[in-house]
This record gives sequence, structure tokens and C-alpha cells, in this order.
Amino acid sequence: MSVSITSVEQAILARIKSSALGSALKTADSYQRVLEAMRGGLLPGELPAVYVMFTGGPVERVSQKFKLNAEFTLYAAAQNLRSVQAAKADATAGAYFIVNSLIALFAGHQLGLAITPMIPGGVDPMDDDELSKMGVVMYGIRFRTSFVIDPVNDEILNDLTEMFLNFDLPGETSPRVVADMTAAKDGI
Repeated sequence: MSVSITSVEQAILARIKSSALGSALKTADSYQRVLEAMRGGLLPGELPAVYVMFTGGPVERVSQKFKLNAEFTLYAAAQNLRSVQAAKADATAGAYFIVNSLIALFAGHQLGLAITPMIPGGVDPMDDDELSKMGVVMYGIRFRTSFVIDPVNDEILNDLTEMFLNFDLPGETSPRVVADMTAAKDGI
């Protein structure tokens, strides 16, 4: 099975959800502009929570394939309306407990995938005045791993493009949409 960024992220979430930590969390999900939502007073799911995000990494050529040296950041978020310190220190759902649990869950693991063992790369506080006012504490725990990405052969890519272009759209398809699709195909 080919490894992708998506498959690693899904495996991380599955491991969190099936662990003892997962039962202590109210939310485990992919990171989708979480900080911005929280600053706006909206909690994307309930806290305590862990959000997973692919945060990049260099690609290197290995013979005829490419290896992605990937970094995934797991954001641990907790809230306690009494104080920020209480949100950090709660023994069963505080930010420090979540950070420690995530390191224990992932350090050295391959998640059943063809990846190098995950290595903790550091913990960063996500200091934010707006979050502090809401009693929310958040830390980003960085993990590094790497995996080979198989190059897609041009024939497969062309087949996928043709399938997209020949897909019947409901309703009327304007010439502009067809022209945009054709331009996109030619750009590939």
C-alpha cells in the first residue's frame, strides 16, 4: 500500500481515538483553522481536544522515487474556566497530560504504515491572549517521520484527467466551464 500524507494523518487520528487518551478527549480531528475559530469564540468541537496537521517537510530523490521527510504537528487543547494554570495541570484532561500522552503514544511508532518511526521534534506553546481569556491552553507537539512517495505515471494521470473532463455535470454545462476544464487538463 502506498503511503500518503492523508494515510499518515488518518492513522494518527485512529491511534488517538482508540487509546485511553481518546476516551479522555471530547474531540480528535484534523486541524482546520482551529486557532482562528477559537479566537472568534467558536470552539471547533469540544475541549479537551487534539487536532492533527501536516506541517510540511523537504522532499528528496531516492533512486526513481521520492522520500518526504514529513512533520506532523498534534495540537493539544484544554480549557478550564477557573484559570489557565488549571487548564494546563488537570491530571486527566489538562494540556500537560495530553502532551505527555501524545509523546508516549507516538514516539517510535510506525502506525502500521511503511514510514520511519515517528520522532518527537519539540513542543511549542501556542500563546494567544484571546485563548487565554477563554481559559484555553494549546500546545503543538511536532513529530517527524519519512516515507516514500511513488511517482504517478503520466498515463494514469491522463486517465484521471480524462475521467474528470468526461464526467457529466448535473444541469447545463456552460462553454466557460468546459473551457476551464480543458485549460486545466492542458496545464497538467
